[in-house]
Amino acid sequence: MSCNAENYDLCLDIGEAKCNALIWVRRLAAILSMFGCVFIICAIVLFQRHRNFSQRMILFLSTAALFDSIPFLMGRIHPDADTACIFQAFWMQYFDWSVLLWVCCVGFNLYVNVVHRIDTQKWELYYHSVSWGWPMLMAVIPLGTNSYGPAGAWCWIDRNSWMRFALWYVPLVICIIGLIVLYSLLTYRVNRQINEWQGTYNPETEGEKLMLRKYIEPLRFYPVVYILTATFPVINRIQNAANPCDPVFALFLLHSLSAPMMGMLNAVVYARSGGFWKSLTWTAVKRAFQRLVHPQRVKEYPIDIDDDTNLIAGDRVPVGINSSAGAMRGRETDGSERALLDETLDIADEA
Repeated sequence: MSCNAENYDLCLDIGEAKCNALIWVRRLAAILSMFGCVFIICAIVLFQRHRNFSQRMILFLSTAALFDSIPFLMGRIHPDADTACIFQAFWMQYFDWSVLLWVCCVGFNLYVNVVHRIDTQKWELYYHSVSWGWPMLMAVIPLGTNSYGPAGAWCWIDRNSWMRFALWYVPLVICIIGLIVLYSLLTYRVNRQINEWQGTYNPETEGEKLMLRKYIEPLRFYPVVYILTATFPVINRIQNAANPCDPVFALFLLHSLSAPMMGMLNAVVYARSGGFWKSLTWTAVKRAFQRLVHPQRVKEYPIDIDDDTNLIAGDRVPVGINSSAGAMRGRETDGSERALLDETLDIADEA
């Protein structure tokens, strides 16, 4: 089949009905993703889980995914390379990169926590610098070279530009391979640690078991979700590059459905992790809201947890928790510390 690849119009090829279907599937997936991101953000803020570093990473990832969903609402038939098209392309390129880098930070953070037992909370500023700073460079380069334009039923880097692969798909594949390697090593280490614990009881490892189950295990699924949602877009773009005038509608449909869905799938993972959805009662929501609006002070809060847990989770247990005594002794705590202690008690109760 011969055609002019430079002036190729996807909607003219597959027909306006199918093109409209792609646009609306993409919009619906984006709306679901936005609801999922808002759910995670509200849950973390309302229940003050952002005091926990692992939860803050989920918060930042969800914030990036929320903004990344916006350009998926902007699709149209026969888009022109106008200001709105360029804005959509720039926005998508920036937040696609931001989401990818936050996912990589989550994977890297889990790896060094479990394998090297390093407290990574001190690296939070570096995570922000990379995940918000580097995407700006990746978004400005196509803008400066006038490479943004129509890319099917939406706008992104022009289909004939080598920058699609140089500035996105090649780095994306490299990051996915890196995540797979990290998670293979992580899974091996976790399974080996679990096997070592079988049939034994050691008070010094009980807190570590709790953190492994309540924090490490749920966080492992976020990069997996990303890999799943990125698979069909990569396959579709490879097919587009190999046969630019012979699109496969099924691939475009799967691309349109999966690319914006990360926020919704993350919300499912978040709701199911640690029994959060089961504990999300109206009474719990009211109590959390009251505590958020009117933080109270408490003088004593009994707790029984091992200090070593903060090495695996990468989080600091509030100063004053004495693992040997198993209690916080008579020191006043503010509302933020109480939120952390509430969460820790919930972990101990569920165990």
